[in-house]
Amino acid sequence: MSALEYGGKRKLASFQLERSFQPVMVSVDEISPGTLAIFVTNDGRKSLKNLVIAVKVQTYSGMEPCSEDSFNEVSAPASTTTTFITLPVEKVLDKCKVRESDDVEEKLTASGFDDFRRLTTFLHLDLKKEGGEVISSTYQLLCKPQHAVGLSDPLLRASLTSEDSSGQTFLLRLQANSVALFVQLDSDLEGVFSDNGFMMVKPRKKITFRTSRPRSLGEVKRSITVMSYFN
Repeated sequence: MSALEYGGKRKLASFQLERSFQPVMVSVDEISPGTLAIFVTNDGRKSLKNLVIAVKVQTYSGMEPCSEDSFNEVSAPASTTTTFITLPVEKVLDKCKVRESDDVEEKLTASGFDDFRRLTTFLHLDLKKEGGEVISSTYQLLCKPQHAVGLSDPLLRASLTSEDSSGQTFLLRLQANSVALFVQLDSDLEGVFSDNGFMMVKPRKKITFRTSRPRSLGEVKRSITVMSYFN
């Protein structure tokens, strides 16, 4: 299966592949019911030391973490993927104080879980250098999106400006009122977005759009659509 459309336009899958094959990255998986494993991958030839993994628990209704833990002095041996730590989901969520909402009971039954916090929160992990620079980020939903509680229309807004005199580089500024799942950008014009198919967990995000040939600002504005899980 090709990650490119006819004419060279990138499919959403190509962005996920790019994230999944970063040379240095953090990933997380629920390896058995109720147990999370955090992995660190280093495909380079040089071992890395003194990395930091930040594990944030975030609600769907807010744009700030409700709890955060950091693991320091993380090592990433060259050319390996290592299991850094395994953690019970319950332990990770215990530090996040979330009130049970009125509509959670029905969704709990549908989800098959008995802990309402799995429906109201998700995980956001950052792998950082010692100085704080983020090398890799990933997310882990703890339930299916249709069972999420507190997830609402993020009311995505976008503004566009031209970045240089070439007429080929444009800066798209996105704003959201709440967490936006699976944000998808599209354009009728031939061009490449710097990122696509992402989660928006902060109120603002900047994306670059580079067209295959010079275009006017108005032409590019009319061509771009912004969608998320809600539409």
